[in-house]
Amino acid sequence: MQEPAKPVVLLVAVGGGRTVGGAVVVTIGNQRRIEIDDAKALIRGYAFGEEEVVVQWRTPELGESPGTLSRRRWGYRSFDCVPASDGPGLEPIDLFVVSGLNVSMNIERYEALNFVKDEVAAAVSETSRGLSFWHLTDEDLAGAQSTPNTDAWWLNRAWWLLMSLPGIKVTITHKVLHHKRPHLFPLLDTSTIGEYEQGAWRSVLSDLTSQASAFDELEGWFRDLALRRGEVPLTRLRIHDILLWTLVTNQQDKCIAAGYALT
Repeated sequence: MQEPAKPVVLLVAVGGGRTVGGAVVVTIGNQRRIEIDDAKALIRGYAFGEEEVVVQWRTPELGESPGTLSRRRWGYRSFDCVPASDGPGLEPIDLFVVSGLNVSMNIERYEALNFVKDEVAAAVSETSRGLSFWHLTDEDLAGAQSTPNTDAWWLNRAWWLLMSLPGIKVTITHKVLHHKRPHLFPLLDTSTIGEYEQGAWRSVLSDLTSQASAFDELEGWFRDLALRRGEVPLTRLRIHDILLWTLVTNQQDKCIAAGYALT
C-alpha cells in the first residue's frame, strides 16, 4: 500500500531555530520553511516523478505502436542527467542544455554565449582546485568585485561576462554556469531571485552555511538514492534551487505527493 501524500508544511519563521514542534525544518528564500522529511519527498518527486501521456498513433500500417508515453514531470532528467562537456570550456551541449529547464536557446543567445565561452572558462579555471561555493564566506562574496584574483572574484567575473551579454540575463547565466560547475555556481532564475531583496548569492550562501547539517543530510541522502537508481547525484546548490523553485512556483504539493507515492 502506498503511503498517502503528506501536505507540505510551510511554517512562519520564528527566530533562528532549526526545529519547530520537534521537527527539523529547512529555511530558504524569504523565510520559507519546510520539514526535512517533506523536503526529501519533494526532491524525490521532482527528480523521479513520472506521468503518462496517451499518444495517438495514427498510422497502424507502419507497425505496432510503442504504447503510452511515460515521462518525467520535472527537469531532473533533461537537465541534471545530461553530462556537461569534458574539460574547462563551454561546448555546444553546455549552452543548449538550458532548454532542459524550459529556457529557449536561439541564434542570438547561442552566438552571444559562444563569444565569451573562452573567457568564462579561463575565469572558472582560476578558482582553487576542489572549491565548492559553500566553502566561501560572506566576506569573500562581499568583496568579490573589489578584491581581484580571489576565488569569489573569478566566480563573479564568469557571472559578469554572461550577465553583460544582450539577451542573457539571470536565468540563462545561472543555468549555464551551474550545469557546467554544479559545485561552484548557485542556480537562480527570475522566479527565485525575487525571494532575496539584494545579494542573492550571499543569501543562498547564508541558507547553506547556517543549515550545513541539514544540507549535508539532504545531499548525502539524495546521492545514495540516485546512485542506487543508476542516476545522477545533486549538489546542495541544486537541492536548494529545487526546494525554492517549487515553493515559489506552487509546485511543492505536486512534487511532495509524487515523492511520497514513489516506493
